[in-house]
Amino acid sequence: MVPNIFLTKLVQMNTIVLIDDDCELINEVKESLSGKFDVKCFEEPAEAFSYLRRYPVSAVILDYQLRKSNGLLVAWDLVDRYPLMPVLFISSDREVEKKIEELKFPHVDFITKPFNKGELNSTLTNLQR
Repeated sequence: MVPNIFLTKLVQMNTIVLIDDDCELINEVKESLSGKFDVKCFEEPAEAFSYLRRYPVSAVILDYQLRKSNGLLVAWDLVDRYPLMPVLFISSDREVEKKIEELKFPHVDFITKPFNKGELNSTLTNLQR
């Protein structure tokens, strides 16, 4: 029999943390990833970091334009604290993609809003390799 602690870790590794303050996008991501990932949503980066300190996750999805925070600064913090954590930026601004590419973050990718379910799933899968 497998101890509960190992089951908890296994379940958490199929968890995605989403940092976004847009309810519509949150619902869209949850729907797109349902059945494959458990999506934990946080409007505030501090709440997400608190969760990340306690639980292992598969990846972080991060909106570039948060109302109260700068997505790029949040990404710097993520990369600093969790250098192997895959991070997927979401933004409707294509110029953001160029900024992210110039930073050469490891394990970081970008997807443009609006996106479809297949595009989100395949980008996350590729990012986790």
